[in-house]
Amino acid sequence: MSHRPLPAVFAIAAIAALAIAAAPRAAWAEEGAEESACDFDRSPLELGAFSDLHLFAVQSLTASDLWVEGDVAAGFGLSMARFDVGAGGGGPAVQSSYGLSLVDGSVHGDVVSAVFNNLLRVSLVDGGALLPATSAAPGLPLTELLALSARLTDLPATGETTRLPWGALRLRGSDPRLNVFDVAVADLALVSGLRIEAPAGAAVVINVEGFATAIGDLNVQLSGPTAEDVLWNFETAPSITMVNSTFYGTIVAPQAYLSMRGGWFEGAAVARTIVTSTSTAWAPFTNAVDSCPAEAPVTPSACRARHVVTGSWPIVRGDAGIAEVEVEWTGPAQPRWELGWRFTRGETITDSWGGIFSTAGVDVTVRQPAWGAGIEPGGRVQVGYIAIGRAGLAAPATTTLNGVTCSAW
Repeated sequence: MSHRPLPAVFAIAAIAALAIAAAPRAAWAEEGAEESACDFDRSPLELGAFSDLHLFAVQSLTASDLWVEGDVAAGFGLSMARFDVGAGGGGPAVQSSYGLSLVDGSVHGDVVSAVFNNLLRVSLVDGGALLPATSAAPGLPLTELLALSARLTDLPATGETTRLPWGALRLRGSDPRLNVFDVAVADLALVSGLRIEAPAGAAVVINVEGFATAIGDLNVQLSGPTAEDVLWNFETAPSITMVNSTFYGTIVAPQAYLSMRGGWFEGAAVARTIVTSTSTAWAPFTNAVDSCPAEAPVTPSACRARHVVTGSWPIVRGDAGIAEVEVEWTGPAQPRWELGWRFTRGETITDSWGGIFSTAGVDVTVRQPAWGAGIEPGGRVQVGYIAIGRAGLAAPATTTLNGVTCSAW
């Protein structure tokens, strides 16, 4: 089996990632200030090198008495005892940038490490070999992963989360592309069953809200999606404990100490530290995250708009003025909103508020900001701007919301 080169020295990347872990959302706010939550990703979810790894620990990984189908990697140290690993993987089966201890187990593929601390009764099968780590050590763009975790948290919930009287939790979504759920840590700790219902082939993102997470004897069931469609996002959790649970999906928890004991896990996981004795089948997230759920059809009379120039003053070449736009929506609920209008006097916007403004000549588009949550029937959108124009300011004749021409208000 060939040794496939991977991204640059991971230990350095891991230290840098941990340094910014306390504020991933701030980094995203700087990089993606012009994006709305609905626009950040319309392509398959990118997890970098982690896409090829079954278990990945930013710091250390400790495993015993288990079978791991895919490949495993750790940034600072990896220790395994009584194990079988890598039978279904495609790269080096075991990778560590710092130290490695393997006792009583089988490795299906190469073992790559900077230091081989302890190797006792280890079988290398499928042509595997012991290879020294070079400058190309196991890696993952962790800064991007931290930012991605923050972005996923900011996605508005589109599915229904229901606590059932017999001690179970039901997550039900109907969007054929993406279903997002918010689940409280307390609910995961108190229920014994969790059923995920969504159309077959749809992506499912579950944002777990809270900090220390304890999951015991939880049985996760899938109706529609598969483990490859489900993504669990633990953005802020410092620790996650799973005991004797049946769990499906990819876990993204870049700041957490993840402990798994007993039970069964089908998916993949990335965490700060992993300690596990749970056998796992490899089912990495392969779906696409289109953060704009399908929009309901609307009628031409679904909105009315008021576009008013509230004040103006002369400048050296023309006039400046302030305008306010208010739109009332009467159609079905929309997961996002986007306003549009066309200037008639060649005005130029110099300041704005309430949305993300962009212009193309005389055409103006205002998108929902990242903190927006769509618009419900009877809801209103209010934005404003300051503009300058050689011939003064004039309220546009028409305004649209999500492509629907609004009547005058």
